[in-house]
Amino acid sequence: MLNAIRYVRYGQKRDSRALYLRLGRLDEARLGYGQILYLYNNSPAYDNRKRGVEFDLDLGAVGFESVYSNLARPEIVGLRGYVRPLHGRPLPLLNRIEIGATAAADFGTRAGYTAPDGQPFDLGVLPENRIYFATPGAGQGQTPALFGADIGLPILRNPLTDLTVYLDGATIRGGGSGAAAGAQLQLRGLGLVHLGARLEHRILGDGYRPSYFDAFYELDRVQEIARPKDSDSSQVVTIQTRYSQTLAATSTGNGVYGELRGDVVQKLSVIGSYQRLYRDPKSGWLHVGADLNEVVPKIVLRGTYDKWRIANERDLFTLDDRSIARGELGYKPIPYLTLSILAEWTFMPIRDLNDRIVGYTPQKRIEPKFAFGFAF
Repeated sequence: MLNAIRYVRYGQKRDSRALYLRLGRLDEARLGYGQILYLYNNSPAYDNRKRGVEFDLDLGAVGFESVYSNLARPEIVGLRGYVRPLHGRPLPLLNRIEIGATAAADFGTRAGYTAPDGQPFDLGVLPENRIYFATPGAGQGQTPALFGADIGLPILRNPLTDLTVYLDGATIRGGGSGAAAGAQLQLRGLGLVHLGARLEHRILGDGYRPSYFDAFYELDRVQEIARPKDSDSSQVVTIQTRYSQTLAATSTGNGVYGELRGDVVQKLSVIGSYQRLYRDPKSGWLHVGADLNEVVPKIVLRGTYDKWRIANERDLFTLDDRSIARGELGYKPIPYLTLSILAEWTFMPIRDLNDRIVGYTPQKRIEPKFAFGFAF
């Protein structure tokens, strides 16, 4: 029965309420401006669904944002605390300065496996097709952890316009660091139309990647490949982790990230974002989403799409092992109940003989869904 519950939520992320809580599946979790954790998805594989928590509290002068990816066992834990040192002072704009600090780590099994050069490495021979793992401690590095700081300064704020500039930097334990300088703009049209835009310049050093915990993190945090051994019929397991690959990465130069959002009378909302690093031909990362909530009375239509490692724009909307897509068509027979059909391009875990996940393969799913929503 619990598997049928996708999530339970109170409030919206960064809305006017002091409290935001989401329990269950996390689709677009983020901390701060996103240098460490952004658009994180804890369940890209339907058959390996996790229940996590997002919990934020804003008390005006201080507040925090938090993410816990898996209630069943310790995995990703992230926390951003922030202060507004001039909150409540009669200083327009300056009383909205926000200074934050973020820490996030993955305590999951094998997430910190590393090799000296960051390349895949062997864990052992597999006689009789049985998968073995290295003895405890072999190949293990430190827990993947990132630490960052940010500051946001509003430079224009009135009932129609909100413009904030910010600096956001982070470093990864055992690796390098990076930063972003950007601006985000919000336009409000008589309470009916909200538009948002964000543009940032990303500065990346060796051994670092921005938004380390992203929509695809769960798919490549640990990958195992079993291959035949040349001398006999046995096999060898090769393992690679995102952490190992990140520590060994040579900077491909700086890049740009842009984002557009729109909301019309809370009936139509859209988002689109794209990253491109200047010297990396496969650095494209796209996220788009749309939600039409009773634009046509009683009809709900929403969807999201993520694609990474995009080499060229012809590759943007081809569904493959670098894509996650979700679409939903629903009907509201009564205001608080939605009956819908959900179609997903997601992933199915590949398991070894010991029922451990060693990889993922794309999977298409269509299933019914019902949801309850109450405003209070």
